[in-house]
Amino acid sequence: MSRHELLEQSRRWLDAVVTNYGILFEPHHSPADQVERVHQFRVAIRRVRSVLPALASGLGGGARKKASLVLRNAATATGDTRDEEVLAETLDNLALRGPVTEHLAHWRKGRERRLVGTRKLAIKRLADEFDVPLRKTLATLRHGLLEIEHTITEPPSVAALLTAKLNDLESRTRRALEQGGSEDFHRARIGAKKLRYLAEWLDGSVATNLNEVADVAAKLQKTLGKLHDLEEAAVRMERARGLSNDDRKLILIELERRRKKAEQRSRADLVKLLPELAHELERCTAELNRSVGALEERGDALADADAQGRHATFSAGSHHAVNEGGDDASARTTDRVAESDRPA
Repeated sequence: MSRHELLEQSRRWLDAVVTNYGILFEPHHSPADQVERVHQFRVAIRRVRSVLPALASGLGGGARKKASLVLRNAATATGDTRDEEVLAETLDNLALRGPVTEHLAHWRKGRERRLVGTRKLAIKRLADEFDVPLRKTLATLRHGLLEIEHTITEPPSVAALLTAKLNDLESRTRRALEQGGSEDFHRARIGAKKLRYLAEWLDGSVATNLNEVADVAAKLQKTLGKLHDLEEAAVRMERARGLSNDDRKLILIELERRRKKAEQRSRADLVKLLPELAHELERCTAELNRSVGALEERGDALADADAQGRHATFSAGSHHAVNEGGDDASARTTDRVAESDRPA
């Protein structure tokens, strides 16, 4: 395993936050471009936050909590903007017919103007309130990478990190399947997201391929994400002003129809994909254990070779000393060899 590669991956993730933060303030070319910029900024922050306990292991607990809070607050500043963007994407896919389609289209024009204002306020707030704390936090994290614990890249530590995330996801999944509440499915989605980001962070820096783990977790995250988006859209549309009660009712009925379908798909995917995740992690753990065995065997072989080399050198030196000066010379040679074996 390569600690250097893990450090490079960590630097790339921290740099992605800086890059996507700066892009928010650049001139945009289209509404879709604006939407993507906000989304990528939030993704970059979520990635770092999801692996922060390990990534910032060289920092104290208080420093990690402070960094997590700054990152969360920066993401929260764009939360309402992102929720409005997701609402627009969700409404695009509704299968409505009749006058309600025209009424909704008219309502959405006003909503789009509101979104433009919401986005501007979010970016201004980022610049006014979070620019200095965010940049300082990222600089602290980047500097702290130099103190990242060496044990994180060791096979047992990697296996333990992945297993802990899988156990957490399994616990959240059981609750979602048993309770069936929207918050329970949302927590399962967060669990899948955390496992995915951890696998992506470790992939390429460990002696195994974690792509499959990340891919399966991403599928689960996507399915649960669609369910969450429909539930959030229903909440916002229930509070929406400017629509008649009849129009709102038709929209909510369509959202509920799609939500039920998404929940069925989510339940099916949880039952299907969770065992796949467990299987992939079991495979990865087995490979990690084999790498440990190979390293230990290599270490034993090197130790044996070193011991044989020392014995050969000692024997040759002793034989030469006996020939030159008898037993006293041999004893002196033994003393010199013993001296050379002592640690500096």
